[in-house]
Amino acid sequence: MRSESYWTRLVETATRFLEDRKVLCFCIFSLFYILGACGEACSKPFWFDEIISWHIAKLPNSSDIWNALKEGIDGNPPLSYFLIRGSHWVFGTGELATRLPSIIGFWLALFFLFLIIKKRFGTSIAYIAILYLCLSASYSYAFEARPYALVLACSCASLFCWELAIEGHFRRLALIGLALSLGVGLFSHFYATLLFAPLMAGE
Repeated sequence: MRSESYWTRLVETATRFLEDRKVLCFCIFSLFYILGACGEACSKPFWFDEIISWHIAKLPNSSDIWNALKEGIDGNPPLSYFLIRGSHWVFGTGELATRLPSIIGFWLALFFLFLIIKKRFGTSIAYIAILYLCLSASYSYAFEARPYALVLACSCASLFCWELAIEGHFRRLALIGLALSLGVGLFSHFYATLLFAPLMAGE
């Protein structure tokens, strides 16, 4: 009985701490995520598809990127290559800079997933959800120079904006955010067309 009451008090204390210090706890979580993802990005060599992304982003100008994609060098829309190109311009052309858009994209997915779950089930369950995402196979896309993390971010952002819109909270801004997140997803990867199906089902 004593051990049960000890664990109960421990869980209650941890839950109160997470509820009272939401911003601080999420910042600490984000710091550990960024350090871990950046460490993986620096230590992992490029694989074949990432080399294609690197070479396309390194083309001399934007029109060359469009022409390369029209020629079928890679089958994705152009946004991820422009993001990598921008990261190269600021941080150089190494592994970390090339994978930085995906690192940020996966963090945005965690952020919006946290907001969605917290609103429905509380902060503690929200942390379990984002930890589960980090422990799943999808975490490998957080430090891969391909557009999958961007699509995941757009998926979570579109669901968050859709929920705000149907609840009537900041409806106009929510609809703009919904359109932007779906548009960014479509300009990142053609699989983002699948994001429309659950939203249409919800409607």
